[in-house]
Amino acid sequence: MAKKESRISINKLESVLKENVVVVPMRDNEDVSITIRRTLPLKDMMQFVENVVSSCVDAQTASYTPEIKEFAIRSEILTTYANFNLPSNVEKQYELLYCTDVLCQVMEHINQKQLREIEVAIDARIDHEVKMIETVLAAKTNEMMLRIEAMVEQFEAAFGGINSDDFNGVMKKLSEMGTMTEESIAKAVLDVQRSNIQADAVDADRVVSFPKK
Repeated sequence: MAKKESRISINKLESVLKENVVVVPMRDNEDVSITIRRTLPLKDMMQFVENVVSSCVDAQTASYTPEIKEFAIRSEILTTYANFNLPSNVEKQYELLYCTDVLCQVMEHINQKQLREIEVAIDARIDHEVKMIETVLAAKTNEMMLRIEAMVEQFEAAFGGINSDDFNGVMKKLSEMGTMTEESIAKAVLDVQRSNIQADAVDADRVVSFPKK
């Protein structure tokens, strides 16, 4: 008869957990103690990733600022792994992070494997967000091109042939109006055609007459 597999109880597993919190004096300022969590719980780890990604990528403005990433990671290490409150002024934050030794001191005590996995997750999320932005922009560009093609067809059907100069004039009028409805399109076309008629009238007035003998 096969021997029954021995299972390890959760209590025994928990008994080997290392103490997760360490308190150390700040170097060069022994009166101040730093409380450091060696490993972040799942919820805080996920929030760490979210905070860094959102500081670099803005989906609403379709912008990505890669130079902020390392700065944001350093900020999160001090405020999430340790008990630091950073100033609201970004310039001051940058100075404290790059011109003091506190980050190195915190790094000595945290779970480096977890931090590496957090950084991998940040890169993967940023890559995903950037690709999503590119997809949305491509879709909007394609939609705009289709609308322009449809406009050209409407112009030709409603107002006859339109040359490239007329089309550029219509597009300029639409950009000035800030709208692209059927009414604004019709008004832009009429304005361009009216301008063309006025220009033709001016040219006609410039016909040279020969002097009488």
